Amino acid sequence: MFKMIVGILFFLLLASDLAKAQDPALSDSEARRIFDELENSGSIVSLSYGPANVVGGPAGGTASNKCGSGRINANELRVLQAAEKAGLLTIQEDPSAQAFRQGQNFSWNQMLNMTTSGVQTRVLISLTPIGVSLDQTSKLLPDKRIPNCLRYINGSYKAEKVVKNEVIKKGISMFRIISLTYSADWNKYDQAINEQLGINRKKERKARLLWKYDEFQSKWLFQAGDYTNRDADFTTNHVASVLAQTQ
Repeated sequence: MFKMIVGILFFLLLASDLAKAQDPALSDSEARRIFDELENSGSIVSLSYGPANVVGGPAGGTASNKCGSGRINANELRVLQAAEKAGLLTIQEDPSAQAFRQGQNFSWNQMLNMTTSGVQTRVLISLTPIGVSLDQTSKLLPDKRIPNCLRYINGSYKAEKVVKNEVIKKGISMFRIISLTYSADWNKYDQAINEQLGINRKKERKARLLWKYDEFQSKWLFQAGDYTNRDADFTTNHVASVLAQTQ
């Protein structure tokens, strides 16, 4: 009898462990906690400063440039100009580049840069006291710091209600799609930048998230997310796209 009881207990424990491995639990409250932790630690905006070439045209391309690389495209310049109006930085065009662009002087080097590298002009971007006060670089680990790159937190976030908590299995991988509502307390300077760019972000928001379970770390890891105002339709489809590409 004793051996039978021990055997039954062992079987139940084994079955419980297998069930956990096959379908790791994630309650709505835990999903909210993970969301808050991820968003409040990772919502950092990066803006280049220092001397930079403004590139464009076929030679310059439209791909995003690494923050602090000394190279920005027209869209990145537009964001920096919005940041200038918000008081985070100033932008001055290099006098010789301005004179060349206006046809007041000629330089073979500048002509070569324009035709082969797409350099349209050169600017100097300087941080204002507000920009310096917002910069989080000094709080980052040394290997995470980027020279000539302003990095600031764009707000704080609080998950409110989980409206969907769905398990999806693809092959040997376990995913969850989490849909929830949340509130955002935007950094006033970042909000001003977005308003300059014509982006209307409200306090009441919603998100659709894709997390993947890592059995080695025993935790859910963020894979993709779509975010928008609570009263609007999603305009991105990152979750479905990443999930579709997963084998």
